[in-house]
Amino acid sequence: MAFPAVHIKFAFDVKSSLIISNVGDYCAGTIYPDSRYVTRVDRRLTHCAESPNDPFADDLTDFERGWAMHNVYDVRSQSSYTTLLPYPEKDQKLGNHVWCYLTALKVIEDIGIFSSLDLELPFLREISCDIRPMNEDADRLELYFEGLRNLYANEPNLDKYGRLFCDWGLGREVVDSVLAAAAEIDADANIKSRALAIYEEVLKNFKIRNI
Repeated sequence: MAFPAVHIKFAFDVKSSLIISNVGDYCAGTIYPDSRYVTRVDRRLTHCAESPNDPFADDLTDFERGWAMHNVYDVRSQSSYTTLLPYPEKDQKLGNHVWCYLTALKVIEDIGIFSSLDLELPFLREISCDIRPMNEDADRLELYFEGLRNLYANEPNLDKYGRLFCDWGLGREVVDSVLAAAAEIDADANIKSRALAIYEEVLKNFKIRNI
């Protein structure tokens, strides 16, 4: 997963390739899938074959087109993240050192992208969702979106991501490992610049294929 600032920027940057009538629903859809960390919905229902994956498919709602665009970015960016790993990708497990480093790369990317937001920023800062595709608990879904509104109310930093991850139920040891890896990446000009270049690479490839 990339983080919400990245997803909402991507959704806006490719929006001209779609017919969208309700931008609020489209934005909510592109942020929705990772609510699973709070609602505990199975990832297979939010990110895989059982969820929207083709934003150009017929009969999708604006929310579902945003959701599909989220999955497009996740799929097309994954190999770029893994090339920056100092560990074998095959060793990745939720919460281990490989997962923590990948998550840290995405945090650094998100902070960098946030600074470039323009028209997208009000939508991110006011993000909400009254659509519950998996019949999630409404309070838990709102807790997810409230956490994001708090994260992006001002410029995000590592401490704010750490608090968010704790609210999502990640253990303190895992959170500290992510933050330590993010600080390490931030101090490495080469790795940081390559992490920040992933977005433009994915966007360029998407436009070549689809626009």
